[in-house]
This record gives sequence, C-alpha cells and structure tokens, in this order.
Amino acid sequence: MNKAGLLEKEYAVLNNQYHEVKSSTSEHSGKRFPWIAITCDGSWMTRSYGTNYASLSGLAVIVGMHTGKVLYVGVKNKYCAACSYAERNMVKPKEHNCFKNFDRDAASTAMESAILLEGFQDSVHTHKVLYKVMVADGDANAFKMLEDSGVYDAYDLMPVRIRCYNHLQRNLYKKLDTIGKAPTPAGQARKQYIPLRKKITEKIGLFRDLVSQCIAYRNEHDDEHASKVCELRRDILNLPNHIFGDHNECKERGYNCSEIEKTCDDRESNYVPEMKQVGLFDKVFEAVNDLSVNSESLLYRVTNNYAEGFNSLVAVHIGGKRINWGTRGQYFMRALASAIRHNTGAFLSSIYEHIGDIPSVVHKVDTARQKKVNDARILTNTRGRKRQYGRVKPDSGKYYGPQSQKSDKDSLTLKVEGEAHKKVIEA
Repeated sequence: MNKAGLLEKEYAVLNNQYHEVKSSTSEHSGKRFPWIAITCDGSWMTRSYGTNYASLSGLAVIVGMHTGKVLYVGVKNKYCAACSYAERNMVKPKEHNCFKNFDRDAASTAMESAILLEGFQDSVHTHKVLYKVMVADGDANAFKMLEDSGVYDAYDLMPVRIRCYNHLQRNLYKKLDTIGKAPTPAGQARKQYIPLRKKITEKIGLFRDLVSQCIAYRNEHDDEHASKVCELRRDILNLPNHIFGDHNECKERGYNCSEIEKTCDDRESNYVPEMKQVGLFDKVFEAVNDLSVNSESLLYRVTNNYAEGFNSLVAVHIGGKRINWGTRGQYFMRALASAIRHNTGAFLSSIYEHIGDIPSVVHKVDTARQKKVNDARILTNTRGRKRQYGRVKPDSGKYYGPQSQKSDKDSLTLKVEGEAHKKVIEA
C-alpha cells in the first residue's frame, strides 16, 4: 500500500496537482501538498439483504483512482471470542491480542464512515498526499461525517464528492421498477392504471439510455461547467415528458425529437395527461428529479468499480460471507490478504507453492464441515437451541441507505432548484 501511495503521489506531482494552504491561522499556512482522487466503499462480514444490518465486523477501503490500487483498508470488530468467554464465565480475560475495536451496542452501518474518517486522517502521515476528490456510491453518510469532523480543516480543504455513475443509474432503475410494480391504489380503475404502469416498466431502459445521451451531448459542448450542470439537469427533468409523448419542452429547448433514433416510438400518443390523472407521472418525476440533483457527478461519469472489485475479492476470501470470521483476527487478516492480491494480482496459492505445502481442497472442506457439525452438537447439548423469534433486526439507521444523513446541497444546486420552483409558482 505504501508503494501504491508513492505512485499516486508521483502522478500528482507530475501533473502539478497541488493544494496550497491559504489560511493564515493554519499551522500549514503557505505550504503546498499534492492531492489525488480516490474511490472508497464499505463491506460487511455478513449479507444484509437490505434488511438485517447486524454484522459483527465490517471494513472500508480507499483506492487510488490513478493506479487502481488499495491505499488504505480498515476493519472494525464488535466481538472478541476471548473477551466474551471471560465475560460469560466471570473471570479475568487471559492476555491476548484483542481485535475488538468498535462498540458492541453501536450500529454496524456506522463502521464504514468511521473507517473512512480514519483513512482520511492518515493520508498525509502515510502517503504525504491529500484526498481532494472522493468517488463513492453515496449509500453511507461518510461524506457528511467528513464535513462534520473537519478532517482537512488544518489544510484549508474540503474534499469534493462525486457520486458513482453506475450507482446513480441503478438507483433510478430501482425506483422506476418499484413504481412499475406497485399495486393499484384504492379508488383507481385497474383498466386505466395497469397499462400505464406497464408502460413505465417498458421504458426503464430508455430512461437510462437517454440519460447517457444527455451526458454525452453536454460534454461535447465547450460551455462553462456551471452551465453544463444546469442544462443537463433541465435535460434530465424533461425526460418523463419526452419519453411519454409530451414534446412541448423539447421544442422550447430546440430539440427535434424525430431526429433522435429509436427514442420516440410513440410520438403519436401522449400518455402524460393520463399518467398525471392517476398520479403515476408525479412518482416518475420525483425519481428523475433525485437523479437530476446529481447532474454534476453525472458529467464526470466516473465509477467506484475499483473499490467494488476489492469488495468482491474480500467476499471470495471469507467464503461468500457464509462463515463467521469475526471472533478473532481472521476477518482482519483476510481483508489484508485481499488487499495484497488486489495490488499485486498474485493468487495466495503461490505462497503455499513457495513453502511446498499445498493443502488438499477436499480435506479442508470436509474437515471444516465436520468441525461445524461437532460444534453445533456441543452447543445444542450445553446451552440449548437459541430462540430466534421476537428478535428485532436492526435497520440501516442514519448511517447507511436512503435515509442516511447527507451533506447540504451546494450553492449551484440550490440556485437551480430555486429558479425551477419560482417558475412553478409563477405558472
């Protein structure tokens, strides 16, 4: 990871990417620090399936956007087998290397933000660089925590957040798919509602294609960046009308829809009035509006695939998240092993080949299976079967998911939304 950080720093120096501390009150006033772009993401030891956020261990990773190599990986554990054994038996724990470093009663979803904050705090000390640009999926409240903590206040810098393009498109798909599969509300005529609802499902792919075309169209022009952001947002907000047959806004903006290939198959039919009547159009517009707020991120069209790729390696090394590796230091060691493989590209089997001791895969699997059966039998005989009913599954809370805390909107977004709201009032 140190070598990866050195490569990132060399790239920043070569491209003259420096941040100068201008604050006179800062201890670093007048100094210049290289800055780099990074991507980050979190992962947990157990799968949540969108409902159960109670993992005992979690990790987060920071990857350099230039090299694609891991710069920082951290792990949080809520459990230690040795400490837990001593607590149950009311004895003093034996001397051991305790891997518990997270409050057992704290939300597991808060692990990602806490680890990333530590990674940012460690950037100058370890790699001698600042993380100025942060590409993330936006699922967690990591950026909000970075803002509140003032991680780079001493360097007079606030990191810039860019949302992952793939996640933004996927979120739009999910929202439109949910609208297209929602049951008919009470009081609505099924014969009118269901065909319109199916029309939304049929057009989901078209929404994604046209968003991509709008981004490409805006990037082809040499307008100012702020102008591109505003115009892209107007383009995206017009998509529901355009796709469902109302092209009045298209004409006002100077678009000739007939020249756009395979995007207006139903130009002779305008479904917008009917969809507004049954309430579907407002739901679609709300989903598209959520995407338009991130127009600036869409223009960059970058992803956090490097971090996602690392998470997939971790899943491989922990057995598909089906085994509890969080009792001691196994989860931490497997996270580090994943970082080595990610940065070097070498398989861990090369280590066994080097020492001349290649374990039999069949023997390993069979031994693990037999041990699991024996442990389950002993646990059942000594403590009885654990009661599963009545348990409350922790939700994602304020740290992760759609309801996680978000940072305040920037001045450009507020200006655009204010102008749009003013037009609605005046209309």
